[in-house]
This record gives sequence, C-alpha cells and structure tokens, in this order.
Amino acid sequence: MRTGVFLLIVLVVSPIVASISPMDAGYEQGGSDRIIMVNIVTNVRADNTTENITNITAYPLVRMMLSDNSTLNFTSIDSLLYAIYNGSININEIVQINMTTIDQYTKYLNESTENETQEYNITYYPAYRLFFSRLLKPIANYSGEIVPVDTEAFIYNRYGEKYPRNPLYGYIGCFNVTYGEEEENILENDYDIFVLVYINITGADVVRDVEGALKQLKSAVSGNVLPIIIDTSNSFDYTNYSKEIDDLIIIHDNQTLISNSTNGTYMEFTTEPIPAIPLVIILDGTGLIWWKSFGLENIDELSTYINMYIDDRERSLPLYPILDVYPREPKANETCTIFIVLGDGFGEILEATLYYETLDSNNETINRKTVDVSTDTLSYTVHLDSSARWIVLNATITSEFGKVKSDRFIYKVQYEKKKKVIPSWFWSLLATVIVVVILGAVAIKIYRKYFA
Repeated sequence: MRTGVFLLIVLVVSPIVASISPMDAGYEQGGSDRIIMVNIVTNVRADNTTENITNITAYPLVRMMLSDNSTLNFTSIDSLLYAIYNGSININEIVQINMTTIDQYTKYLNESTENETQEYNITYYPAYRLFFSRLLKPIANYSGEIVPVDTEAFIYNRYGEKYPRNPLYGYIGCFNVTYGEEEENILENDYDIFVLVYINITGADVVRDVEGALKQLKSAVSGNVLPIIIDTSNSFDYTNYSKEIDDLIIIHDNQTLISNSTNGTYMEFTTEPIPAIPLVIILDGTGLIWWKSFGLENIDELSTYINMYIDDRERSLPLYPILDVYPREPKANETCTIFIVLGDGFGEILEATLYYETLDSNNETINRKTVDVSTDTLSYTVHLDSSARWIVLNATITSEFGKVKSDRFIYKVQYEKKKKVIPSWFWSLLATVIVVVILGAVAIKIYRKYFA
C-alpha cells in the first residue's frame, strides 16, 4: 500500500506550475474572485466569505493561495503533496489552504458525470480543521491515495488508515493565550516544536496522565519542545496544580485564539468535538501544522517524527522512518524471518536493504551480509548458524524523496543448551559408596547387638 503506483499523478504534476490543466490544478493570477468556491470557511489569513454559486461544472478538491496572490486548484491530495515535496511549490509561500472532504467531493464527481447542469453545494474548510486518511481501496473518479476527511471519518477509519503527518494543514499566524489582562503569542517563544493537547479535564488525574506522556515525549526529543495542555471544559483550576514539567502551559480553551473571532480554538481544529480523546496538534515556530491526530499512545513513534522534523524540517515529512528492525523468534540452527517496520511517509519506496551480522558466545563475528529486501513485504529470511548467540540488524530505506537509515538493533538468539552427560565411572563410584554405607550400617548394628 505504501508503494502504490503514482504514474498518473506524476504525469499530471511534472509540469506544474508552468502547464497545468484547469481541472487538476487550475492556476489564476490576481486573487480568488475567479475561483469557483461554495460556502468557503476561510482561515485566519483571509477575510471570512461565503459565496453561493450555482450551475457549477468544475470544483477543485483543494484551493491554495500563495503569497503572490496567485491561486492553485488541485483535484487530489497526492498531486499537491508531490508538488510541495519535489519543490514545484515553495511551502514558505503558502498563505492559506482550503479544501472540502472526500465524501462531499466524490459525491459531486459522481453526480456531475450524470448531470452537468445540476446545482451543487460544497463546503470548503481551512485545511487545519480537517484530517487525512490513506485509502485502503481506490475510490472511483479519484486518482490519489490520500484523502481529506472530517473528524468522525478519521476516528473510525471510514476511508482507510490515519495519515496525520503532512504539511497540508497549513499555517496559523498566531496562537495567543490570555492570562488575566495579558495576551501572549506563544509561537514567539524560542522553541523548535509546539505540542498542543486538547482534552476535557475532569480532574487532576487527567492532567497527570497527559503530563506524564508529554514528559516522556520531551525526554525522547533532541530539541526544545513546548507542551501546552488546553482544557476544553474551561473549568479546571490549573493555578493549584503542581506541574512536573517546568515550562508546561495549562490553559482553558476560551483563553486561546488564533484569529480575531471569539476566543476558543478547539473547534478551529476539528469538525466535531470528541472530548474523551486528546486532540494532538504539532507545529513549528512559523505556525506550520504538520501533525494532527487523536491520542498519545505511541510516544516512541511520535518522538521519532519530531526528531526527524527538528533535523530536516519539512524535508523530513515524506521520508519513511524505520521504527524497528526485528527477527521473529531467532533460534540457532534454524531459519528466521527479519521484518522492517516503517512509519508514515509519502511516495514510492524504491529500495530496501538489510544488514545483518551474527555473533557467537564470545561476540566473535560468524557472518555478516547486506541484502536487498522486497519493498512489498519488507522482510527477509536467513538461516542462523548453530553457534549464533546474537544477531545485529540495521536497514536502509530509499524512497522518491530521500534515504533513511535505522539505528542498530541487537537481539539474543535462542539456542538449546546441551544436557550434561554424567560419566559411567561416576555411577560405579556411587554404587560402591552406597554398598559401603549399607555394609557399614549393618556392621554397626550387629556390633551394638552382640558386643556392646
């Protein structure tokens, strides 16, 4: 699934921006008045407008405005990601991204093929209000694998597995928090990464659980991370809470804002409230949101993504991190299958290589080898020598947008311990000792009976 065929998309995106078909990525200069949009919910960098347009025959899935006031339209998320990752679009020149959900868009596509004069009503949201999924199976009339979805479809994997890591959520110009009469834009603080966690705080135990996960995350990340817990109930008394993380910010949702509208930012980032599950948003100091999902279960994986971003920023986003390289039940003198586990990335995986080395009980190398691994299965089977006691593994993944090498992983090799064979002379000696003991006991008994 990660190595899906993108030939059609590549053919479409290659000439961007010089020559683009109006349906796939319509390009217009001088503003958005000629872009056909319906019920546009604009983000903080544009005025709120709603346009009711009828007799529409061509809607885009995504509308992107750049800093030169030009506008790009896209009919698939994949083509937009290719344009950003291959450098055709400078991510720093993106002003705003609006898009509709895949269910609205496919309904429009299907109905428009049957009736070209039918009126349609599509809602476009700021991209950071939506989520993304990777399709489990293709959708008719849609050429990509990645789709924008609403909150419910994301939570329940209605279209496929979650795809939280990408730059298409766009930018927010500020994230202001209010303390009494003072207001501060936290993005102006000197941090590499900002982690926002929205949660309905019903008691101090909820905060402790979230803070514990954030503490673990901070300890696993190489850069400066500012964690912010936002209480969506707006009722928790955080002033009396004793924090374990010195720079942790705990704030009510109604004390935050990202625009000049009503205070409160939770509903800026979701289409419906899910109070029981933490909403996690990660952004950098420029306001670029590059991660959005629910839950804080897999801190190790999340810290890997953050470390990659700190090292290479948006260039890291299409790369597939190697989360693990492990052997299944390695046993001496038997075959063993080794698996490479990848995280989220984008584009085709071109090559996967595995290095393995086996060691004996004295840590001496028995053999070592680098092999090519199937990019479909990401697994390789080896035969372990009878004297193997350790196996050392690492892997390299080469994709369309770069190369990633894993850490070294070392595993014990199980082996059957030889049973100690007791020599035959031992049994003879034992029998002699037993006979002597018995005879001695009998002699003592007779002596005491007749001579004592």
